[in-house]
Amino acid sequence: MVFARVWLRAVADGYSNAVVPRAAHACQSDSEAQGADCGRPCDNNRRVRAPLAAFREVNKAEKSTGTFRREDRLLAKRDFDRVFDDAQRSRDRCFTVLFCHNTVGHPRLGLAISKRRVRRAVGRNRLKRIVRESFRRHRYSLPPADIVVMAGSDAADADNANLFDSLERHWGRVRKAIGQQL
Repeated sequence: MVFARVWLRAVADGYSNAVVPRAAHACQSDSEAQGADCGRPCDNNRRVRAPLAAFREVNKAEKSTGTFRREDRLLAKRDFDRVFDDAQRSRDRCFTVLFCHNTVGHPRLGLAISKRRVRRAVGRNRLKRIVRESFRRHRYSLPPADIVVMAGSDAADADNANLFDSLERHWGRVRKAIGQQL
């Protein structure tokens, strides 16, 4: 338990206890380098506290295309209400997808996975991850629409491949319906 607290504190402070190769001690001077012993073991791979930023190399271009960004989400209640009021519907046994044209210029996704349809939180979170991933893969081919995805009766029991196939069919219906409006 003590280790967990120390590790969490180090991560919260922005540091990691990582093995970093070191050539010599930081306190080693020229006279010590000629053979004098500083009294500490000279291990070239010893643990040091290094900033986490040194280990987090993120490619900005990849991050902007590979994540579910804030601007890709429906966040406000009024946006959800507008979709529920003026929606076109695509439905199968796994999902119900409500959608309407938006003026933002790109597709946005909202999730409404109810506890009534999927009892366990693990199942609801799994469905949300799958829907977000499928939307992220197809968002550049979707028209500017606000989309709300709700779980269907068989969503909790379906395997991932069936869920991805179902969502792909829904994205095609959204493209066809919104494309005709434009």
